[in-house]
Amino acid sequence: MFNSILVTDFRWNRLQEPARPSTQSADLMRLLSALDTGWKILSPVRALECDDTHGGQALEIDLHQPATGELRQLLISRQESVEQFLGDEGVVILGLNG
Repeated sequence: MFNSILVTDFRWNRLQEPARPSTQSADLMRLLSALDTGWKILSPVRALECDDTHGGQALEIDLHQPATGELRQLLISRQESVEQFLGDEGVVILGLNG
């Protein structure tokens, strides 16, 4: 129910689940799934503080679909595997403090 409140026309909190089991994080697999279907990451990605009871940070990733011109936001937990992938792709992450 909570996720349905946060979902808007311009923001994705979740994409489809990965098609196959993987040792990678589900959030990384969702990002890779979006990229596999033609979405492009718009740099920079932003690290945001979470104001919930769990704390931590989330990454706000803006995605663009060149075929349709659509823009979406993907919010995922800040994780080393996702940051490593973004770094390997040359995507800048703003707001990282450690």
